[in-house]
Amino acid sequence: MSQPTATTADLQSWWSQLHDAQLNDLVQQALRSNLDLQAARVRVREAREQEIIAGSAYFPSVALSGSAGHVWLNSNPLAGLGGSPPSSSSSGGATPFSTSVYALGFDARWEPDLFGGTRRSVEAARASAEATHWQLADTQVSLTAEVARDYVALRAVQTRMAILQDSIGHQQEQLTIVDARARFGFVTQLDVNQQRTQLDATKAQLPSLQAEESAQIHALAVLLGREPENLSEELRRAGPLPAVPASLPVGLPGELLRRRPDIRQAERQLAAANAQIDVAVAKLFPSVNLLALPTMASNVPGDLFSSQGLGYIAAGMINWPLFEGSQLRANVPPISCSNRARKWPAPNSRH
Repeated sequence: MSQPTATTADLQSWWSQLHDAQLNDLVQQALRSNLDLQAARVRVREAREQEIIAGSAYFPSVALSGSAGHVWLNSNPLAGLGGSPPSSSSSGGATPFSTSVYALGFDARWEPDLFGGTRRSVEAARASAEATHWQLADTQVSLTAEVARDYVALRAVQTRMAILQDSIGHQQEQLTIVDARARFGFVTQLDVNQQRTQLDATKAQLPSLQAEESAQIHALAVLLGREPENLSEELRRAGPLPAVPASLPVGLPGELLRRRPDIRQAERQLAAANAQIDVAVAKLFPSVNLLALPTMASNVPGDLFSSQGLGYIAAGMINWPLFEGSQLRANVPPISCSNRARKWPAPNSRH
């Protein structure tokens, strides 16, 4: 029986304390191939990208645009603007008009974070990313626990089957002895029938144990992301039950909260929700947008970067929602709690 100790528990590889090589191999396969764990890793990567997207609002956005065009008309519509009569070709027709235009421009926009909306949005995205980290850690803990539970249950069923097989062998020998004694008249046929009935009742327990063994093997295969029958040949070879550790590090009762990934995940989700409150509050205040549009245009590609073709537009815009039918205020909860709660350290997850 394990003796509880007050030392800190190491949950990174707790199953190794059972000293079962096959269990260690099954857990490692599950950590590599389990489908739920792979989905959790994808959610972590997605949350990281969302944090980058939120942080991009700190910086201006710059876009480059370029265009080139050629115009040809059968007559020059601007020929008569200079006061001279339009020229005619030798055939009496109008002179064709042809020109090319090349342009290159930049579109730069920036919204300063005057009231902290972007900063709090980044904090919310970071807290959500940390919550997905702890969700991944919780999935790993649940997965390893389920693999270990099914493996121990499998070995327990196989141990019961071995005991039952031994009991069947002993009862078969006992039936042989009783049957021999009955032939010599030492016992009656009733004793033989009773022994045979007891043997048949013991044999009847075997199919249910075999079905339970198959169910545990199939459950382990699903946890490992494999087809149900893939582990049958490997795990039907009976093995001993994993050894019980001599000591069980349970730590202090208060440390239970720090060891539970689901509680840490809930705390980070609370911090993200609280940061979103300030994002909603920031939308009640004015927003300022700065716009710059430098352009370069010319009829000749070689003169595109000359000073004659340079032009620009600079503008500043302010937007302050004065009346939105209480829509913006309705997005702000009436009660908010501080998100300056304890920030848990990042989990040492295998992703």
